[in-house]
This record gives sequence, structure tokens and C-alpha cells, in this order.
Amino acid sequence: MRQLMTKNILRYLCVLVLSSLSLPQAHACRGPSLEDRLFFANLPAPLPDSDVVAKVILLDVSIEGHRIGLATARIYQVIEAAEGGFEAGDVLSLKYPYSSCGPRHRAGEHGTIMAIAGTDSDSSVVWFPYFYRESDGRVQAPETEFDW
Repeated sequence: MRQLMTKNILRYLCVLVLSSLSLPQAHACRGPSLEDRLFFANLPAPLPDSDVVAKVILLDVSIEGHRIGLATARIYQVIEAAEGGFEAGDVLSLKYPYSSCGPRHRAGEHGTIMAIAGTDSDSSVVWFPYFYRESDGRVQAPETEFDW
């Protein structure tokens, strides 16, 4: 009887291990090409509805509460802008959702962003960027609600 129980336990353990290895991990990215990015390698045509498209350099990047990314970016070239205009040297405060799929950027990195204007909970102006995924060229609209 004891030997039969041991065989059954080993079988169940093997099934458990094999099934856990075959299931995709929740919220895990499978390589850097699947990560969301703030910077676009190629701008989509036509451009989505955005308030600014510009080349920027990140001055500061941080994660708030493990789920919200914050970045400060200085514009060095305006590609397209809505009313009010932007100039080289203007500084944008970016706010975006952060997950295991990124975006993972560091201060000093530079590239082209697209963003829409909005306000934060304290009524300060923030910019919500579009995301770009390199593997399939997917463009994700900005997340403007952070009540999750």
C-alpha cells in the first residue's frame, strides 16, 4: 500500500511540474523584443492622434508604487505639435503604466516619442506617451487613468 501511495504521489508531482512548465507565465515577457517602449523606431503612418511628436532625451526615470512610470524628458527636435507649439529645450513630464513588459528606460536614453497632454491628480500637466513594441510594430494608445 505504501509503495502504491509513493508511486501515485510521484506521478502527480511529475504532472504538476510538467503542466507548470508548459503554461505561459502570467505577465511575463519573453524577450526584449516583446517589451513596450516609449521610443518609436519608425513612426506609424498615418500618425495617431497626439499632441506632440518629438525627439527627446530622458533626464530622469522612476517607478512609483511598482506600477506607474514617471519620466522627465527634454525635447531636442519637434517633429509635429498641436496648438501652443513646442521648442527644443522644453521639458515634458511623462506618466505611463509600468509592468514586467516595460517600458524599461534609463536617464540619458533618447528617441522619438508621441504623447497626449493631460492632468495629474494634483492638476499639473503631464504627458501620456504612446507605447511601441518592436517585435510586431504594435502601437498602444496612452493610458490616462491610473485608478487600478
